Amino acid sequence: MPCDPFRNQISFRLREIERLRDVGCGIYGFWFGKNCIYVGKADLQAIYSRLVQHYKGTHNRILRLWIEAKGPRLRVSYKAISNSADIDVMERVCIQRFKPLANVIQYHVEVDVPDECL
Repeated sequence: MPCDPFRNQISFRLREIERLRDVGCGIYGFWFGKNCIYVGKADLQAIYSRLVQHYKGTHNRILRLWIEAKGPRLRVSYKAISNSADIDVMERVCIQRFKPLANVIQYHVEVDVPDECL
């Protein structure tokens, strides 16, 4: 994919998540192979904190099943974004673009964002 907003990747392991302590707010996605499982945002807390919450027990039933089944074989991609309005837009764009399997809300309204903005 030529314009992937998730340039940074880790495996879904606690020691990998720990490396993200200094990463601020932004968006993140869970992936298994080329399948996008879930896209989320961390706008009121750091990405690290949000991923720890998912690790300890996510609120999303479908994502929880994926975590239980695939665990550390899942990849987590993330992008730090400082502006909370931009975080909301990017989350919507990524949900629309990648069609994650576990997101309850799927945005069907086209959001026109040039690739260079991603």
